[in-house]
Amino acid sequence: MGRTNSWLNRMNDKEFQSLYARLVSGAEAIIDGKHHDYADTDRLSAFKKVSELWSKLTGKSMYPFEAALFLELLKLVRYVNLYEKCGDPKNESFPNNVVDGINYWTLMEACRTER
Repeated sequence: MGRTNSWLNRMNDKEFQSLYARLVSGAEAIIDGKHHDYADTDRLSAFKKVSELWSKLTGKSMYPFEAALFLELLKLVRYVNLYEKCGDPKNESFPNNVVDGINYWTLMEACRTER
Protein backbone atom coordinates (compact mmCIF):
# COMPACT_ATOMS: atom_id res chain seq x y z
CA MET A 1 0.00 0.00 0.00
CA GLY A 2 1.66 3.25 1.11
CA ARG A 3 2.24 6.01 -1.38
CA THR A 4 1.01 5.17 -4.82
CA ASN A 5 -0.61 7.01 -7.64
CA SER A 6 -3.95 5.54 -6.56
CA TRP A 7 -5.38 9.07 -6.60
CA LEU A 8 -5.25 8.80 -10.39
CA ASN A 9 -7.92 6.11 -10.22
CA ARG A 10 -11.01 7.98 -9.11
CA MET A 11 -13.38 6.25 -6.72
CA ASN A 12 -16.94 6.32 -7.96
CA ASP A 13 -19.92 6.96 -5.70
CA LYS A 14 -20.85 3.29 -5.41
CA GLU A 15 -17.31 2.36 -4.37
CA PHE A 16 -17.28 5.21 -1.85
CA GLN A 17 -20.62 4.15 -0.35
CA SER A 18 -19.36 0.56 -0.07
CA LEU A 19 -16.14 1.65 1.64
CA TYR A 20 -18.05 3.94 3.99
CA ALA A 21 -20.53 1.18 4.90
CA ARG A 22 -17.70 -1.30 5.62
CA LEU A 23 -15.82 1.18 7.81
CA VAL A 24 -18.88 2.28 9.79
CA SER A 25 -20.10 -1.29 10.19
CA GLY A 26 -16.65 -2.33 11.39
CA ALA A 27 -16.55 0.59 13.81
CA GLU A 28 -19.93 -0.34 15.23
CA ALA A 29 -18.93 -3.98 15.75
CA ILE A 30 -15.67 -3.02 17.44
CA ILE A 31 -17.15 -0.36 19.71
CA ASP A 32 -19.81 -2.78 20.90
CA GLY A 33 -17.24 -5.51 21.54
CA LYS A 34 -14.78 -3.24 23.30
CA HIS A 35 -17.57 -1.74 25.39
CA HIS A 36 -18.04 -5.20 26.87
CA ASP A 37 -14.29 -5.53 27.57
CA TYR A 38 -13.32 -2.02 28.65
CA ALA A 39 -16.31 -0.36 30.30
CA ASP A 40 -19.18 -0.96 32.64
CA THR A 41 -22.62 0.39 31.78
CA ASP A 42 -20.99 3.78 31.15
CA ARG A 43 -19.20 3.61 27.80
CA LEU A 44 -17.23 6.71 28.72
CA SER A 45 -15.93 5.43 32.06
CA ALA A 46 -12.39 4.69 30.78
CA PHE A 47 -11.99 8.25 29.46
CA LYS A 48 -13.32 9.66 32.72
CA LYS A 49 -10.84 7.56 34.67
CA VAL A 50 -7.91 8.52 32.42
CA SER A 51 -8.75 12.22 32.75
CA GLU A 52 -9.07 11.87 36.53
CA LEU A 53 -5.73 10.07 36.82
CA TRP A 54 -3.99 12.50 34.46
CA SER A 55 -5.30 15.43 36.48
CA LYS A 56 -3.99 13.90 39.72
CA LEU A 57 -0.65 13.00 38.15
CA THR A 58 0.06 16.38 36.54
CA GLY A 59 -1.97 18.79 38.67
CA LYS A 60 -3.58 20.05 35.45
CA SER A 61 -7.17 19.30 34.72
CA MET A 62 -8.05 17.08 31.79
CA TYR A 63 -11.56 16.46 30.58
CA PRO A 64 -12.69 13.03 29.37
CA PHE A 65 -13.06 14.32 25.80
CA GLU A 66 -9.40 15.35 25.90
CA ALA A 67 -8.44 11.78 26.84
CA ALA A 68 -10.35 10.55 23.78
CA LEU A 69 -8.70 13.27 21.67
CA PHE A 70 -5.27 12.10 22.82
CA LEU A 71 -6.04 8.57 21.62
CA GLU A 72 -7.36 9.93 18.33
CA LEU A 73 -4.10 11.83 17.85
CA LEU A 74 -2.18 8.62 18.54
CA LYS A 75 -4.23 6.90 15.80
CA LEU A 76 -3.44 9.73 13.39
CA VAL A 77 0.29 9.48 14.09
CA ARG A 78 0.18 5.71 13.58
CA TYR A 79 -1.74 6.10 10.32
CA VAL A 80 0.83 8.59 8.99
CA ASN A 81 3.69 6.31 10.07
CA LEU A 82 2.13 3.39 8.21
CA TYR A 83 1.61 5.56 5.15
CA GLU A 84 5.14 6.93 5.15
CA LYS A 85 6.66 3.45 5.35
CA CYS A 86 5.24 2.82 1.86
CA GLY A 87 4.70 -0.86 2.49
CA ASP A 88 2.14 -3.31 3.71
CA PRO A 89 1.85 -3.19 7.50
CA LYS A 90 2.62 -6.43 9.33
CA ASN A 91 0.47 -6.08 12.46
CA GLU A 92 -1.90 -3.23 11.70
CA SER A 93 -3.85 -2.01 8.73
CA PHE A 94 -5.08 1.27 7.34
CA PRO A 95 -8.74 0.24 7.67
CA ASN A 96 -8.19 -0.80 11.31
CA ASN A 97 -6.75 2.62 12.09
CA VAL A 98 -9.66 4.33 10.35
CA VAL A 99 -12.22 2.22 12.22
CA ASP A 100 -10.55 2.97 15.55
CA GLY A 101 -10.44 6.64 14.59
CA ILE A 102 -14.19 6.67 13.85
CA ASN A 103 -14.79 5.23 17.29
CA TYR A 104 -12.49 7.67 19.08
CA TRP A 105 -14.20 10.60 17.33
CA THR A 106 -17.58 9.22 18.40
CA LEU A 107 -16.47 8.64 21.98
CA MET A 108 -14.84 12.07 22.09
CA GLU A 109 -18.09 13.70 20.96
CA ALA A 110 -20.04 11.67 23.52
CA CYS A 111 -17.68 12.88 26.27
CA ARG A 112 -17.98 16.48 25.09
CA THR A 113 -21.76 16.26 24.86
CA GLU A 114 -22.08 14.71 28.31
CA ARG A 115 -19.88 17.41 29.80
